[in-house]
Amino acid sequence: MTDEPGIPIFIINLTRDVERWENIQRFMVQARLPYSRFSAIDGRRKLPLIRSVIRRDFVNRKNGRPLTTGEICCTLSHIGVLRRIIRRGIERAIILEDDAEFSEGFVDFYQNELPAYLDRCDVVKLEGLFYDHTSRSGPIICSGGLTKLIVPLNPTLGSAGYAVNLRGARALLKRLSMLDWPTDHLLIGYERYRAAFGEIRPMLIQQAAVASNIEVDRRQELNLLNADTSLRNGLCRRAGWLVRAMHRPLVMVRNVLLARFGRAFRQPAASRVS
Repeated sequence: MTDEPGIPIFIINLTRDVERWENIQRFMVQARLPYSRFSAIDGRRKLPLIRSVIRRDFVNRKNGRPLTTGEICCTLSHIGVLRRIIRRGIERAIILEDDAEFSEGFVDFYQNELPAYLDRCDVVKLEGLFYDHTSRSGPIICSGGLTKLIVPLNPTLGSAGYAVNLRGARALLKRLSMLDWPTDHLLIGYERYRAAFGEIRPMLIQQAAVASNIEVDRRQELNLLNADTSLRNGLCRRAGWLVRAMHRPLVMVRNVLLARFGRAFRQPAASRVS
């Protein structure tokens, strides 16, 4: 870890992914950013132990299937980082996965724009995958020389890069601990946690063009999982989408008010988690 001051960066990395770690570490050293490695939970080795300690089903009821090994362990790794941030009382932090790559201008953004954004929003997403339904824009909370901070109606998918303040870390920890969706769905479902959520445009972090460990697990396991494909489950899923579609605009307005006008609108922060 470097000794440079600034917002600390936690990088989630599987011990066996040596090349990924070397690539992202090289960037951090060259950019003189304060980084540390967080050892990701390896499902190939640890899942039986996890299931023996956490006696519950990891099931996505909305999609009618259990979560895969990679989905479970990815979320548990993010939970581990959030717990570390909270235990140490770190006011602001960045959480990265080891396949993150950085656009030109990231260091300038990190130094000059991100601190102000984290004063406005508790969770700031820095990376994301765009689909047809993804919001390309949204209400602008504030702008810098490189980026704008917006509140999107439909955020991008992906969890390779985001920043939190202490309040955001507590709120996300509570939400991720439900472990009923993959990590990125829990992250972007801001209607389910009491924290102000925002994204930057343009995104300055991208996922590298390497095979995703989670996608590899999905391909290997999904055909073996006992998914609920019944008509009843399908109707329930569609009803859930409709409810979220109606609820999300109201929550977006709440987010904009929180980010623009401050903590007078906020609910009491979640209790400290040790």
